[in-house]
Amino acid sequence: MGKLSYPILLVNLTVMGTSQSSQRLPVHVSSRNAFEAYLYDLFMCYMAAIVLYLIVYEPFAKLTNNLLKGKVLSRRPKMEHRSKKQLPEAVKLLKKT
Repeated sequence: MGKLSYPILLVNLTVMGTSQSSQRLPVHVSSRNAFEAYLYDLFMCYMAAIVLYLIVYEPFAKLTNNLLKGKVLSRRPKMEHRSKKQLPEAVKLLKKT
């Protein structure tokens, strides 16, 4: 439910605008009509948010996660091959001054 919060925020205004602009006849204001409109908008927001999450958000999150893990893993072997006695260049320069 928490991962759907941002996609719901993105699609909320679009769903509400679409549902209101698609009416062909005037609607009389009543609590029943307001409740039905609320349920319809809520259902459509969640359906659109689930689709948006599955098609856009989740694949890009996995891609970003894999790219970041790849960068971190590519740096680790360099650090492991360096002996403990060998100092980095920056430390050597600091000791000279």
